[in-house]
Amino acid sequence: MTVLHIGAFVVTMVLTRILTTNEFGIISLVNTIVFLLIAVMSLGIPAALARYLAEHDNALYRRALIKNSMAAVFPWLVFCLLIFFIIFPYISEVVLEHPFLVDLQFIIIAILILEIIRLFIEKICHGTSQMHVLAKLSTLTSFLLILITIPVVILYQSAESVLIAKIIALFLPVLFILPRMKKIIGTDKLIAKVDVPSTKEIVKYALPLSVISLAGFGYLQTDILMMAHYSSTTDVAYYAVCVFVFFRLTVLTRAIGNGIAPSMADKSISDKDKELYLFNGLRFALIISVPVTVYAFINGEEVFALVFGEAYSKLGLIIQILSIYYLLSSILSVINPVMDFMGNASIRARAFIFGALVNILMNMHLIPLLNLQGAAIATLIAFACYFLIVLISSRKILMNCVLRNGCIGSFFVKVLPVMLVLLFVIDQQYKELSYMLNALVILFLYPVMLSFFKVFEFSEIKRLKR
Repeated sequence: MTVLHIGAFVVTMVLTRILTTNEFGIISLVNTIVFLLIAVMSLGIPAALARYLAEHDNALYRRALIKNSMAAVFPWLVFCLLIFFIIFPYISEVVLEHPFLVDLQFIIIAILILEIIRLFIEKICHGTSQMHVLAKLSTLTSFLLILITIPVVILYQSAESVLIAKIIALFLPVLFILPRMKKIIGTDKLIAKVDVPSTKEIVKYALPLSVISLAGFGYLQTDILMMAHYSSTTDVAYYAVCVFVFFRLTVLTRAIGNGIAPSMADKSISDKDKELYLFNGLRFALIISVPVTVYAFINGEEVFALVFGEAYSKLGLIIQILSIYYLLSSILSVINPVMDFMGNASIRARAFIFGALVNILMNMHLIPLLNLQGAAIATLIAFACYFLIVLISSRKILMNCVLRNGCIGSFFVKVLPVMLVLLFVIDQQYKELSYMLNALVILFLYPVMLSFFKVFEFSEIKRLKR
C-alpha cells in the first residue's frame, strides 16, 4: 500500500502545479463523494470479512465466508446505486450547490465500483495474511496512475480527463489480480470442524464497522463537502491538499496497526504476547508520528509551497492545526484495528459517531466565520473528543502494555525535549533554510538518539518491515 500512496502523492503534486485550483477542487470533491459512497455501500462487510478470515485458514471455510458476505453486500449495492441515480441531481444542485457534478455521475459510479472491489481484495489479503499480493496490486496501480494520469493532465488540463485516467489506472490492476485470488483463498476440499458465520452474523458484526467508517467520513471528508457548500471549489482545493497529505502520512502507522491486528483474533496467541504486540505497535507509531508532527508544525508552510506550488503557500495555520490531528490519528490507527479484531468495534463506533456529530455541528458554525481555519479547528476538537473516549475505553489493555517497558518514558523525557529545542532553535536562527536543516536532523540525528536512549534499535527495522 505504501507504493500506492507514493504514486498518489506524485500525481497530486503534478496536478496541483498544472491544474487551476478550481479544477483540482473538482477532483477533490469527486473523490470525497466516492469515499462517502464507499462507507455507505460497502456496509462494513470487507472489514468484517478480514476479521473472520483471520480465524481459520481452511479453504472451504474461506469460500463459504466470502459467499455469505457477498449475499449481504451485493443486493445492498444494487439498491444504493438506484437511489444514487434518483437523488444525486438534487444533492449536487441544491445541497452542494455545484450542478456540474451531475455530468460526472457516471464517472463517480465507475470509480466507486472499482474502489469497492479493491477494498474487498485488500481485506481478503489482510485477513489471510497475504499482504504480498496486495503489494503487487498497489505497485501496479501506482505505476499506472503515474504513467496514465500525468500525460493526460498535461495534454487536456481538465478535471474530467484526470478522473477518466484514474478509472483506467484502477481497472487494469484489478483484472491482473482477480485471477490470483483463487490461490489466496485456497483450493483444498477438506473442512475443519468450524462454524462458518452466517450472512446475518457477518452483517451484525459489520454494521458497527460501517458506522465507524461513515463516522470517520464525518471528520476531514465532511469538512470538504461543507466547504463546497459554504465556499468555492478553490477553497475545497486548499483544504483537500492538507487532508490528502495528513491522510497519506498515516500510511505507515495504519500498516503497523493492520499488521498486528490479526494476531489479536488468533486464539493460539497468549494475552501477554498480544500486549507485547500492541506495545510495539504504539512505540513504532510514536517514533514515526511525533517528529512528522513537529516538523509539519514548524516547517509545513514552506514544504507545501515547495511541493505543491505557490498557490498553496498560505496554509500555515491550517497545517499546524491538522498536524496535531495527524498525531492523534496515528496513535488511533494502531489502537483501532486492534479493538476491531478483539471484538470491541461497537465501543469505538459510539465514540466515533459522537466525535463526527460534534465536528459537523462545529463546522456549520465555524466555516462561515473562519473558512478553512474553522474547518480545521472543528475537526481537531471533535477528533480529540473521540481520541479521549477511545483511550479511556481501552485504558486497561493500554496500561498493561505501556507500563511493561520504560522506553516510552525515555522517549518523552529524553529524546523529545532535545529534539524540540533543537528544531525550534534551527528555525529561529536559519529561517530560510530551516526546512532543509530540520529535515536532516530528523532523518539522521533522530534515529541515533532513539538508539542511544534505547527507545528503538536499528535491528528492529526488520520487524517493522514485517
